[in-house]
Amino acid sequence: MASRQKPSGRILSPFSRSVPDNSTLTGYSLLRAVPFTLRGPLKSRILKWGDETLASRLLQNPSSELPATEGEFTDILNGHAARLRRSAIELLKSDGDQYRVTYEILRPDNQTIWIEERGERLTGDGDAPDNISCLLRDITEQIINQESSETRMRYESRTGLYNAAYFDEILFHMSQVGPIGSLITLEISNSRAILENFGPAAFDYMLEALALRIKGELDPNDYAAYVSEGLFRIYPINKDATAILTLSKKLKFLLSDLPVESPFGQIMPNCRVSIEKPNILKPAHLEQIPGSAKGTVSTFRAPKNIKEVDILIALERNRFCLVYQPIKTAHKRVTAYYEALLRYRDDDGALHSAFPFIQAAEQFALIDQIDMRTLSLAKAALANNPGLKISINISVGSILSARARDKYLTAFAELGRRAKEVIVELTETMAISNLDLANGFATDLKNMGARLAIDDFGAGYTSFQNMMGLEAEIIKIDGAFVRDIAVSPEKQRFVRLLAEMAQVFGLKTVAEMVDSEADARMTERLGVDYLQGFYLGRPETL
Repeated sequence: MASRQKPSGRILSPFSRSVPDNSTLTGYSLLRAVPFTLRGPLKSRILKWGDETLASRLLQNPSSELPATEGEFTDILNGHAARLRRSAIELLKSDGDQYRVTYEILRPDNQTIWIEERGERLTGDGDAPDNISCLLRDITEQIINQESSETRMRYESRTGLYNAAYFDEILFHMSQVGPIGSLITLEISNSRAILENFGPAAFDYMLEALALRIKGELDPNDYAAYVSEGLFRIYPINKDATAILTLSKKLKFLLSDLPVESPFGQIMPNCRVSIEKPNILKPAHLEQIPGSAKGTVSTFRAPKNIKEVDILIALERNRFCLVYQPIKTAHKRVTAYYEALLRYRDDDGALHSAFPFIQAAEQFALIDQIDMRTLSLAKAALANNPGLKISINISVGSILSARARDKYLTAFAELGRRAKEVIVELTETMAISNLDLANGFATDLKNMGARLAIDDFGAGYTSFQNMMGLEAEIIKIDGAFVRDIAVSPEKQRFVRLLAEMAQVFGLKTVAEMVDSEADARMTERLGVDYLQGFYLGRPETL
């Protein structure tokens, strides 16, 4: 291979980009794809192109200058991309293992392109692969379209601020970490008059000018959105009440007392300001409604805009029930216990996710009643099914309220010896935001014989030291780190680290959302103890 200047490829992210593509390597689309093989030991692997014409077109190199060894191919990559590939290939420990990485390459024509590389180990000597079948694909257009789509989904086009939907999503995610402070709402009260007197073009010009004024007053960590016609919303980060009041007054001055000089004439907006606590709702697209028992899937038909009375009626009419999803040992795939999941039964008897009711119950301070009903149903299941072992979830509302906490613990004590067959799951974000209360609650449960699990581990910031304080015995690794783990080196490294740390502290691990055999094998290889997901078993009635 003739020598040439090594390109200094540009990496947009410190991590690989994940491109939606659920196909396996054997079913991989050959559109704009270049096959090649890597053969031999690590330090002297030979690279053989399946189609040199396609490879030359992709890499913009003459056939005579195409890389002929893995080392030569690595030379055309920047440091991050080279390390990313090396880490992925090092994880090919068994025949059939696959990897997928994406990175940028700066070609000799000075054009930067995005490459997706996939590979599958065909043969090897122990942990070391010696025959790897690979594909390169130019995904530049896909990445550009994806980023353009993400931009359209998140930002309001005229102001450049977040749109209402994405702002609500930000608030929801922030609320999972800790309490949300006050929001500032700025309403242009004479929006209709401006539209009628100046026209839509002038109105848009004014919005852009006002958005620039807002941005100029915000700290880098603050969030701002344009949520509807003439309505801005600001979420200040790490500001006390005095600072928020000061900011609101400054923004009112900038939006109400200073005219907007435009090509359409001078526009004088009037601005009303209010400071309020947000109403946090989980965005609909984040709620994944699993299939109901026995694999049937139906549309949720619970009342829209669930009110307090709807929850009370559902409780009174015994509309809630439990379904049970198996949690299996990673090695032998034997069911160790079941997670009991709450479902809502409609008029036709079909089962649906109870999440809309749980969400509404948290707003109306009725979540302790939902938790008590879950515990009551679990107690009945244990009484009717000798040998059954289950885990149940509890909400933060049942721990924060002394009355609800005492009531729950009293009812739990009625399990007697069967308490040792129950695992109580707390979410990680709930545990860290209420650590002292969670510690006391966990101690009371353990004294009765129950075990404690931390759910969605990895989604928050709890340390293993905190887990020891809670005396948790199980951590459930958040499904976001497990889905497609078989082809994600970053997820593999993260889960391996969690599993190793858990072993140091004597904790068992459960991988959530295991949805394929490849992911199941990978999580087992990484040291995870138990697996949970639709691939291993859907939630069903007993």
